Amino acid sequence: MKEFKLRDDEEQSLRQLQQEIEVLQQNRAGLSKLLGANINERWMVTEYLSNGTLEDHLSEYRGSPALALKAFRSVVNTVAELHKEGIVHRDIKPASIFIGKDHELILGDFGLVFVPNRPPRITAYQGETVGAGDFIPPPTWRGMGVRPDNVNTNFDVYMLGKDLWCMVTGKPKLGREYWDEPVNDVTKLFPSDPHMYMINVILEHSVVERQEKCFSSADDLLLVVNTNLESIREGGQLLNDGIPKICHVCGVGRYARQTLTKDAPTCSESVT
Repeated sequence: MKEFKLRDDEEQSLRQLQQEIEVLQQNRAGLSKLLGANINERWMVTEYLSNGTLEDHLSEYRGSPALALKAFRSVVNTVAELHKEGIVHRDIKPASIFIGKDHELILGDFGLVFVPNRPPRITAYQGETVGAGDFIPPPTWRGMGVRPDNVNTNFDVYMLGKDLWCMVTGKPKLGREYWDEPVNDVTKLFPSDPHMYMINVILEHSVVERQEKCFSSADDLLLVVNTNLESIREGGQLLNDGIPKICHVCGVGRYARQTLTKDAPTCSESVT
């Protein structure tokens, strides 16, 4: 049960509660189930998920990009469905993602949700922070402190990227966009697993300093996640230069590209 305490601006507080209830009461897949609510009495009740939150289970995914991506896909799919309606969660962090049955990730905590075509949005005044400080995009996304008129869906994509990094590393937070620093780079932390490069491909299109470099919505992110999962299931990996290609037979050796040096036959030679 969640009880709401009114802020100085009672109208804004009630609108916040109303929007959270509105999103949850539609019984969308991948969201915590709303069991009851009373706006006048300032409370709502959601299902109890006994496994806790992703924050409590990060170590289970550490060093396993395949396992992390499989679980991560469920929450990305949920957010993608919200983005199709212009709904932006704005507070996606491990503590807001619950562990459902079969380790499906369930998205909760919609207290900062943005719903389009509503009266002036909550937290609309300049200088206010939206979401957990360690997971929100940098000020360069928000015009150096000036609040935008519209909320973009890639705000959530940035936060999802940080959640994925936390899962793969087992660490609770990532400082700003420093995922490619040696101490944070998953390909350096787990050099024997070439699938870590797939994680970096996602991070370089989500946890970015400039908004225009981010995937536009969770639907774009979902496409990449699905592609990577299918590649892993088929025993494949990225073929980009610089990525080690582990032998599928011994699991130790590495494939290397070689250029044939034998001269091609001339017109006077017969070829069989």
